[in-house]
Amino acid sequence: IGDQILFGMCQAFEPKDFETVSPQMPDILSVVVKQKPILATSPAIWRTQRQLQVRILHAVMSASIDAETLNLVVEAILAAGSDILPEHAYHYGDRFVAPVLRWLDSYIGTSQRISIAWRPYLRVHAKEVASLLTASSDVSPALLMFIPTVLPADTPAIGHNLRIWSPVLDHLDELSESDKTVVAAFLFALALRSCEPIAVSLLRESFQFVYDAEEHERLDYEYWRPIEIVAPALSTWRWWDRCERSCAAIVDRFMACNWDPADMLRAIRRVETLEQVFGLAKTTKARKQFLKRVAKIGLEMPYSVREHRILESHK
Repeated sequence: IGDQILFGMCQAFEPKDFETVSPQMPDILSVVVKQKPILATSPAIWRTQRQLQVRILHAVMSASIDAETLNLVVEAILAAGSDILPEHAYHYGDRFVAPVLRWLDSYIGTSQRISIAWRPYLRVHAKEVASLLTASSDVSPALLMFIPTVLPADTPAIGHNLRIWSPVLDHLDELSESDKTVVAAFLFALALRSCEPIAVSLLRESFQFVYDAEEHERLDYEYWRPIEIVAPALSTWRWWDRCERSCAAIVDRFMACNWDPADMLRAIRRVETLEQVFGLAKTTKARKQFLKRVAKIGLEMPYSVREHRILESHK
């Protein structure tokens, strides 16, 4: 009889009721949501005491919960800004990955913000994140600009389809300087691993910003590491020079992919950077010959007097 009464009471509750009920009856919440998981779609539940949130999470996940209800539960958790639940999400494998990405795809870029505590969870399930991204035909630019804060650019499968990243190029200027540094480094690292035509656009829009961030030591090692792997050090005693290595990386990529040298010149937007790039002509015969060809093309482009002098000296 008690079970029947409890079941009937739970069925009478609706998610909107918990705005009132949760502060007054917190101890029964985990029991109620186990009987009716849809009740956990109320953000009010996820603003209760931290340990109570954990009990509610385990109660919900121990019930028979379908994918759509789980999406709504995760939406409520994220809307409430809960930062204790991500560390307990690991108990349930990657079940939260798709709902979190769905929420981000819908809400990121608005006043809604995801707790940074979710980022390690998504990073642990990087393979699943990458799989969901590449399988989708319509990912919002806002979500794409969030992903570089979670996944390194050398995550397996993340670069299998570079075209999904092209929408980001139209929104880079909307980012703060720190966020733009992270996103640009991600795009640069992706492009250095591909000969797809879209990689040229990624390099063109990211290279100078990454170079400037490296020059002023604004690029954390976490985001430099995927670049470092593919950016050659010109000598054992100059492995630390990130700017030099990035210049060598873009030159070598254009050589390897036989891309239009004019596109490389369009990626270089400061005279000091142009000077360092052409300084690589002294390193190998192949680079010298390639840069000689680049210089001849550059002399036909509308450059300043100082830039023309650099190009003239290497034609």
